Amino acid sequence: MLLSPSGFTPLLLSAIAEELASHGFVVVGVNHTYEATVTAFADGRVVPMDPAALGGALGPQAGSHDEVFRQRASVCEYKAADLAFVADQLEKLDTDPAERFAGRLDHARLGALGHSFGGNAALELCRTDQRCLAAANLDGALWSDVGRVGLDRPVLQVLAEHPEFDVAGEDAVQAGAAPNVEWFEAEKAITFGGWRNVQRLARPGYTVQISGASHVSFMDVPFLPVTDGSIVKPALDAIKIEPHRMWRVTCDLLLAFFGRHLNGAAAAPLLDRPAEDFPELIVGPP
Repeated sequence: MLLSPSGFTPLLLSAIAEELASHGFVVVGVNHTYEATVTAFADGRVVPMDPAALGGALGPQAGSHDEVFRQRASVCEYKAADLAFVADQLEKLDTDPAERFAGRLDHARLGALGHSFGGNAALELCRTDQRCLAAANLDGALWSDVGRVGLDRPVLQVLAEHPEFDVAGEDAVQAGAAPNVEWFEAEKAITFGGWRNVQRLARPGYTVQISGASHVSFMDVPFLPVTDGSIVKPALDAIKIEPHRMWRVTCDLLLAFFGRHLNGAAAAPLLDRPAEDFPELIVGPP
């Protein structure tokens, strides 16, 4: 299972990764160079974060939205290339008798998942690399081609609520959420349109929203002590679902999805019709 974070190391997705691993999946978190705080290579090189590597997602939004959105697509494309590279290296580890994973990796059952840009990357990998059998996107807007043309693989999309798009464009601009109305409308169209395209074209597609969740709910951040001055404090304040419950619901969805489409499990009722004990789930893309 290839795991792609966004703007952080995969350590901030440890709670999900450990739960998947406890069910027998080999979870490989990818530290995307220039995007994580620091990346250390085996040859001793140490590369610090470069905010530009996030394609204009950080800091004030300015300029042409077409240019910025293309930058975001490029980020997701290179992240997908990172995932493909890691898959190549795993194949080498599996055949090298000196490696601890020799003979332990089933490359015929490769899946990918990611958060935010990483979710886009997971779907883009599955669109372009035949080795990827199934992919899960945790609240990632789809900036690359997969948001327009979809993919013919099993896909799970687990989304947060997005009230920032429930306002008029003029109000969004006044609140500082977008530099202009055209930008706001274009971003909304790409975000919702990508999720709907993937849901429609995936074979099969599953899309759910989790009530009370925000974009950071999928990471370990809600479990950590955060100071009032932290940049993530406003996002945490917007969360209405208890962190442990969020983790449990997300993991149950992932386990049902990958259990069915990688391990061939016959029963996965949570995918077909969420039970009454999952009232947080809203089926279908917004």
